[in-house]
Amino acid sequence: MERTAAPSLRELVVLSVVWVVSGVAFSTLELFIPELKFVIIAILWLLGAVMGLVSFFRSARWALAE
Repeated sequence: MERTAAPSLRELVVLSVVWVVSGVAFSTLELFIPELKFVIIAILWLLGAVMGLVSFFRSARWALAE
């Protein structure tokens, strides 16, 4: 079994700050451009789909290699 290191606390704090600032920025922009929410949803959906496929194929390759 392979062990991986947990992310450092600093990385988690930076990620959390980026997440909160992004949410506030998009919420503020959405007040001025209502159609922006559809673009954001589409981009997030596509990124999630790509990450899911990459994760699936890497896991399958890892499982079949051993």
